[in-house]
Amino acid sequence: MWEARINTTTACFNENREAGIMICGINWGGSPDAPANQEIASFFSDITVNNYPYRNRLLKWFELLGHPLSVRSDTVSEFERSIIQTNWLSSQSPNMSGKLIISECINEWDNFEYHLQQLKPKIIIFSSVSLLEALNSEKCIESANALLGPSEKPIYYKKTVYSNGKSLKRFRVGSQKFQSTNVIALPHPTGSIGLSNEYIKAFEPEISLIIEEYKNHRQFIS
Repeated sequence: MWEARINTTTACFNENREAGIMICGINWGGSPDAPANQEIASFFSDITVNNYPYRNRLLKWFELLGHPLSVRSDTVSEFERSIIQTNWLSSQSPNMSGKLIISECINEWDNFEYHLQQLKPKIIIFSSVSLLEALNSEKCIESANALLGPSEKPIYYKKTVYSNGKSLKRFRVGSQKFQSTNVIALPHPTGSIGLSNEYIKAFEPEISLIIEEYKNHRQFIS
């Protein structure tokens, strides 16, 4: 079972206890006064639980990036079981409107640092590029390097993608390589107005390779 401080509704499996894929958002949705999510813990992509737009769009992105996830318990594999969903902040709120995301994350670095210590992820997928900026802040990066190994400088980039002759709205995507961990930073799945699935698919060459290398390292059947 997970330690009490692990911030997740994902079930604990041998595959995700260590060296898995950590999908990390900002915080949990919902009113701050509402009780914490009481759903039965299961694997991340289980269609019977965690059936929310945020999670479902991430499932679509895995498919577009060349690594579709099984959503049924009778076909789930080691790959799906190696994923854990968490959030940097321990709080919950309907949205982050009016809040300084980077500052809040820096202030709660201890919470996220604990998750890195316990889970030792091979891949971190941030669902906000602001989280990658927080990770590289003066307060956080030294500790991150100590936990994940020396890092290269983060890369932030955009692509020009056309659909039906029109240029799609461009969003930043980030990446960073630590000695033991690859970090991918994507736009927020449900909070980025105008973000199209076609735009995310344009990053398949870069992101698919990282996931494929992870599967090979874990000896998962692709």
